[in-house]
Amino acid sequence: MSIEDKLKDLPDTPGVYIMRDATGKVIYVGKAVVLKNRVRQYFRNTEKPVKVQAMVDNVADFEYMITRTEKDALALENGIPAVAKLPLDRALTVAADTGKIEDAKNPLTDF
Repeated sequence: MSIEDKLKDLPDTPGVYIMRDATGKVIYVGKAVVLKNRVRQYFRNTEKPVKVQAMVDNVADFEYMITRTEKDALALENGIPAVAKLPLDRALTVAADTGKIEDAKNPLTDF
């Protein structure tokens, strides 16, 4: 299913979304009060901060998990990075020459 098709099927409920690159690697985890509104926002043709646009440019797929409340979404969002082996306190930058997301402390890290 394409991203466009998935965007049409997003629910009007709270939840957590996971963005993945072309290799299936998790590149972003976020929460939403209304999944449909939040996830669609990334793919609208609007100007975004450089870091956000770089992330969106690398999204090949996304998935989501519905929660009953925003509080449940927050708890789930906080647990996913540990499972996905995403660092919680990593400072990310965008490489000027490639537009790729990099670890500010180790620019050779592959995201």
